[in-house]
Amino acid sequence: TGLYNVPNMLAAACVAVHYGVKPDAVNAALEGYVPENSRSQLEVLGANKLILDCYNANPSSMQAAISNFTESDPGPKYKNRMLVLGDMLELGTDSKTEHQAIANLAAATGSECIFVGEEFSACDLPAGSMAFASAEQAADWLQSKKPGGYFMLVKGSRGIKLENALEALKE
Repeated sequence: TGLYNVPNMLAAACVAVHYGVKPDAVNAALEGYVPENSRSQLEVLGANKLILDCYNANPSSMQAAISNFTESDPGPKYKNRMLVLGDMLELGTDSKTEHQAIANLAAATGSECIFVGEEFSACDLPAGSMAFASAEQAADWLQSKKPGGYFMLVKGSRGIKLENALEALKE
C-alpha cells in the first residue's frame, strides 16, 4: 500500500523490461506481489484493519506513511482511525526535533494516537494521546481497550518491536 511505493514498482518494471521480461509478465508480478516483513502490509487483524509498516522508520518515511494513511479509504467497516507510532531510531542530534514534528503531524490527522518509545514520550504530545516506553506496555493497554472497527497505521523503527503490541489485537 502507499503511493510512495510507485517509484520502486516503476524501477522494478523498467529493469525487468530491460532484461526481456514481457510487459504482461511484469504486470502480473506487480499485481501479485504481497508485501511481507512488516513493510507496507495491509492486514486485517481481529476486528481492525492495519497498515503494518514497522520494519524501519525515519522522518520522510513517517511523513509518507501518515499521508498515505490519511488519504486511504479502509471501507465502511472501519470507522475509527488510530496511529500507533514507534520511535525513529538513530537520528542523532535531530531526534527530538524530528519526533516532535511527527507528533505534530499525527495530531493534525485527527486520529487517536499511541506513541511508543522514549523519544516520543519526551515530546509535547497531542491531547488525549497515549505514550508508552515499550511495545509491551502498549500491548497491555491495547489488550485492556480491545479496540474494534479501527483502521490503524503501525509504523516505527525495527528496534521498537511494534509487532509485539499487535498480539493484543488478535481475537
